[in-house]
Parts: sequence; C-alpha cells; structure tokens
Amino acid sequence: MPKDTITLALSGDNLRLEAFAKAVSELFSLLDSLSREIGGREQITWVVQDLSGSSAIAVIRGITPSKPELVESIVAGYGTIGHALEVASAIPYPDRVAIHARAIADLLRNGSEIESIRFETPDQDSIIRPQPTQTFQPSHLTVAFGAVEGNVQTLTNRGGLRFTLYDQLFDKAVSCYLRPGDEERMRNLWGKRVIIEGRVARDPISGRAVTIRDISEITPLVEGGGYQRAKGALPFKPGQLSPEELIRRVRDA
Repeated sequence: MPKDTITLALSGDNLRLEAFAKAVSELFSLLDSLSREIGGREQITWVVQDLSGSSAIAVIRGITPSKPELVESIVAGYGTIGHALEVASAIPYPDRVAIHARAIADLLRNGSEIESIRFETPDQDSIIRPQPTQTFQPSHLTVAFGAVEGNVQTLTNRGGLRFTLYDQLFDKAVSCYLRPGDEERMRNLWGKRVIIEGRVARDPISGRAVTIRDISEITPLVEGGGYQRAKGALPFKPGQLSPEELIRRVRDA
C-alpha cells in the first residue's frame, strides 16, 4: 500500500487564519521544491486529502501517473526534514528546499500563538517547539503501545488507508494508520465511537495522542443504554430475591 501522504499540524489555542495560511503556503513551496529536487521533471500533483480545523491539520497526498515510488521518496524526504528541524540539525537538502522548511519552523517565533508544529508521514512524526531563547528545543514524541477512545471522523482508502479519530479526552484529531490488508476492519465505522489499540505517539508535554500506528485492535462501542446492557450480567438462581424486591426491602427498612 503506497505511503503517499504528508501531514502538517499546528498546535495552539485560537490559531489565527493568517498563521495557518502562511504555513500552508510554505508547505506548498516546500513540496514543490522537494519534488523537483528528488523527482526532476516528473509531474507530481499534490491534493488536499483532509483538513482538521480543531488542530489545524492539513493532510496532503501525492499523485503521479507513472512513478508512485517517487512520491514515497518525497514523503520520506519530508519526514527527514521534519526530524532535522526537531533535533536542530542541518537539513540535508539544498537551500531552495531548506528555506521553506525553516520558514514553517519560524512561525513559532515572535510571540506566535502556535505552541508546536508537527511533521507527520505514515512512518514517523517530528515535533518542533520554541525555547524562550528563540531557538528550537528538541522534544521527541513519546511512543508506546496503548489505546485511545474516540469517534472516527475521516476515513479514506484512496491510496494508503489513513483515518482520523477525534479522541474523547482532548477532542483533538489523531492520525491513525492501518496495516496493509486491514481495510475491512474499518467498514461501517465512520462516525462511530471506537477504541483503537496500537503504537500510540503522544505529545510529551500535554500527553495528547497524535498518531496511532501498527493498529492491533479496533473495538466498536455501543452508545448509551449502559444500565440496560447490564441486565442479566449475573445469573439468577431459584429462590433468590429479584432486584425489585431487594430495593423495596432496603427502601422500607
């Protein structure tokens, strides 16, 4: 299954449209210059696959008619750039590429309302934060196997299968990546509440889940009626008092 999507996520309260528009503009320039650096004259189209407003997340998918492996190379290059920004190391591409990556990271400066910027691919995440000294602080996401409960909001099987889960605790978008061949597990789950188990990457400061990969279990949850589903949970034996009789005895005591 092709790895043909990149994601840019801005985190912060009351993000202004101006900042998001600037980030998307630089993202376009970054992908355009990176595509020319890696793919030469090969024609690659980048389309918007998903936009999540609550977390200012843009998911972009690459399309090329003849060389899908080229898109995967560009996606991997995007991940490499994100990692370089995260650890404050040199970006291993010419200035015509690096200048746009630095421009995205520069949105964290000068009292911006953006708290962090995340570069995401199907294989990796990198998070960039500012320091009070106006330099960038390496702040790796924590990764461990776990579970996240939430609602499935965005589901697509065009190219690789990626879906968005809005977690119950923070009400923020979580990017989820299924393993190849697991498409059927998501059938009829759009808009449903589920528990997703897998390798969960979390923001090291807030503890919020941002991605789930290597998904091992997807459990649909039945909404409402919990007390009704509890009926019959314990076996009834002859001679025992019914729940109604027990309640009446306690009430009349």
